[in-house]
Amino acid sequence: MPGQVVTTASDTVSASHVVVTTAGNCALTLPDASTVDQQEFKIKKTSAEPNTLTISPSNGQTIDGQSSLTITAQYTAVTLYALAGAWYIF
Repeated sequence: MPGQVVTTASDTVSASHVVVTTAGNCALTLPDASTVDQQEFKIKKTSAEPNTLTISPSNGQTIDGQSSLTITAQYTAVTLYALAGAWYIF
């Protein structure tokens, strides 16, 4: 199970499991959903700081119809599924 640890303010999701540990605000960009069709990505914010993790799809795609997803609470996790050029929360 490949994993990615994000410790910077901005990064692109490149693994199916992502842990965000940065102490400041972080912006993650998802890969194009059409290139990872029917794949699942898990993202978790572990930082206790009152920062914001913003997850955005690429190429004008959406996450459950929204342009982005914001996580603020420590240990919040989300599972995203790519299907037919869009992202869905599970």
